[in-house]
Amino acid sequence: MIDLKQLLILRRLRAALKEADISEIETIQNNLELIRQERQNQIDEINAENEEKKRHVEEIKKMMNDWNMSIEDLDERGMLNGYKTEKQKKRSIKPKYKYTALDGQELMWTGQGKIPNSLKQLMQEKGTTLSDYLI
Repeated sequence: MIDLKQLLILRRLRAALKEADISEIETIQNNLELIRQERQNQIDEINAENEEKKRHVEEIKKMMNDWNMSIEDLDERGMLNGYKTEKQKKRSIKPKYKYTALDGQELMWTGQGKIPNSLKQLMQEKGTTLSDYLI
């Protein structure tokens, strides 16, 4: 594998091509030009796609403005930009574990996140495991 850094430094490039004759150097130069053209074509294609997208976005914005519409009018499910409607509020998760803490308080835990300290203390003191508190 050729180290690109070697090719970027003129002194090292000269050393790498020291034994090459003119025709080999010209072939390398032609190949490099072909690669450069391919890369430029790729960049041009991407830029053209981006410009086309921009034009479409501007057309859509103009149409929405003409019809007096907002982005919320298009968002039937309320999912754009993380916005949630009343119907899509976070659902509560049913508790998975039920235990009576050392202070006598009856508590429940969904099993998500860290184990509550009160449950950890209870398990250590009584020598129990989580499965003992499954609902």
